[in-house]
This record gives sequence, C-alpha cells and structure tokens, in this order.
Amino acid sequence: KSLKMSTSGFSETYSLKTVRYNGTFQEWINISWVGLYANPLYYCRYHVETFDLDGEIPEIWTVEQDWSVVPSYAFMGINGLKQINLHNDIVRIEDGAFYRCKTLESVNNVPSHISYLGTSAFEGCRNLVSFVVPESITEISDSCFEACTSLTNINIPVGVTAIKNDAFANCTNLKVANLHDNIKSIGSQAFFHCESLESLYIPRDIETLGYRTFIACKSL
Repeated sequence: KSLKMSTSGFSETYSLKTVRYNGTFQEWINISWVGLYANPLYYCRYHVETFDLDGEIPEIWTVEQDWSVVPSYAFMGINGLKQINLHNDIVRIEDGAFYRCKTLESVNNVPSHISYLGTSAFEGCRNLVSFVVPESITEISDSCFEACTSLTNINIPVGVTAIKNDAFANCTNLKVANLHDNIKSIGSQAFFHCESLESLYIPRDIETLGYRTFIACKSL
C-alpha cells in the first residue's frame, strides 16, 4: 500500500489521542509514508492512548523476506513491539524506521553489510538496551540514537568517519562510547546530556568538533 498524502497531512493535530486503522499490523508497516509528518502517529507521540488495528500488535516481529530495507517510519510510534528480527538481505535502515518505538528492547540479526542507519532511525527508543553497529557503516546519522535512555554501551566501528549532530544526545545512561582515530568529525550536540558518560577518547586527527558536543555530560 502507498499512502498518497501531503507531508503536512495531519499538521496542527498535536492533541490526537486515538488512531484507528482498518487493517492488520503487517499492512500498516507496509504503508509507504510520504514523510515524517504524513504518519499520524507522529502527532500522537505525547498523548496517544489508543492505536487500534485489526488484531494485536506483536511483541516479536521478523521482517519480511522480500524487504531489502527497513522503510522510513515503518514502525514509528508503535508501542507494544519489543523485539525486531532482521535477515541477511537487509541493506539499509531508513530514516525514522523505529522512531519513538518506546517499548523496543532489541534488534537482532543485524547484517554486518548494512550501509546506512537513517536519521532518527532509533530516536526515542527508550527501552533499547544495546545495538551492534554494522562494520560497513561510515557515519552515525543525525539523531540516530537520540534519547535511547537505556543504552549503556556503544562501539563505533573503524569504518565510521563521522558522528553527526545529536547522534547520541540525551542518552542519559550511556556510560561507554568506544571511539577511534578514523573519526574525523563529531557533530553538534552529538553527546549532549549523556550524563552517565564517564570517559571519551577524542580522536587525534579530529577535524571538526561541533557546537555543544559534550554539554551536560556531568560525569566526564
């Protein structure tokens, strides 16, 4: 299914509390959203009381074998989902794919050849405890793990050369971030309010260190 809707189709609906979709969970995640603001669950992010489908939202979901990417905003704002199992044909996790999946705890079987983790891909996944960043990734996108408040440890693969703006901002329980000398750029507020971060290695050949990168890291 493809939802043909303006990116501001639900604008100014910030008090939306109930979304009813006359279809199954699988049909919902197969909708092609035009953009972040096309998905009504974006506007429910502070007030949502009911997301009603035909059938239940599963706690564990294995992505479909015909998917080569996890689509943008596919799982955005869906609560009740705790575990996602990927498969080896996945090559990208697109922007906002799991944005504000507040109950998501783990993403399993992440292929090492994934080439892209999208902007805000896991932003607001406050129960996500760990994530293995694929070896083929070259940058950590803007807000990729922002506000993942249960994340305690992250290892940055040696192929990564840039950590973008807000990448780990507000990861309040992040204690260890393993960086390396191949990193050339750390963006603005990349580690903003990582109040549990106890130490951090600054790459010796760093070229860009953004604005307020380590503000409110009170344990450093």
